[in-house]
Amino acid sequence: MHEARPFSHAGRAIRQCRICGSGDLLDILDLGTQAFTGVFPRAEDEAVPYGPLRLVQCSAASGGCGLVQLRHSFEAADMYGDNYG
Repeated sequence: MHEARPFSHAGRAIRQCRICGSGDLLDILDLGTQAFTGVFPRAEDEAVPYGPLRLVQCSAASGGCGLVQLRHSFEAADMYGDNYG
């Protein structure tokens, strides 16, 4: 069996809340680097994309909305491409 070479997607880290625009985002949970789910390679040696998985919360104490959200955004084509689902 061949080991697939994963490739990294750093994604784009958000600097403001996706809803209210507050810049006060508090780290809640960092699960490190994870493979994208729902991606099924056609061959054993095909690379599987991965990226950082970190939750942040918009600080309600600073006047924000309290939304819990992902710190990084990724391109839809990378997550839902030809090998999706």
